[in-house]
Amino acid sequence: HLAGDEVLVEVGARLRGALRAGDVAGRIGGDEFVVILDPVRDEAEAMAVAERILANIAGVAHLTEGSVQIGASVGVSLNLVGDTADRLLRRADSALLDAKRSGKNQVRMISGSPPAGPTPTL
Repeated sequence: HLAGDEVLVEVGARLRGALRAGDVAGRIGGDEFVVILDPVRDEAEAMAVAERILANIAGVAHLTEGSVQIGASVGVSLNLVGDTADRLLRRADSALLDAKRSGKNQVRMISGSPPAGPTPTL
């Protein structure tokens, strides 16, 4: 458990290093984090931040008991008119699942209507 906790602390620090003033990040469980971006102008700006997050997280973490390679997958969703937090998270989860299925260590964005059904657990 100690090594896992150390990795989570390291990922959190790397994540914070990729964010802009006004952006907020938090761990929502396990090894999943959510980032809320200060308003972005467009998809390109959101993707640029997501790519920076991915680049910052990737690399070797030196732990008390050795080293481990860290990687990540990122799912992006833009807030659409009339969205709820649940819909926004469902789209981000779907994009994340797409990134993982496509080989991991990637960023994927889903726009448009959220997928039907409950929020998937990844």
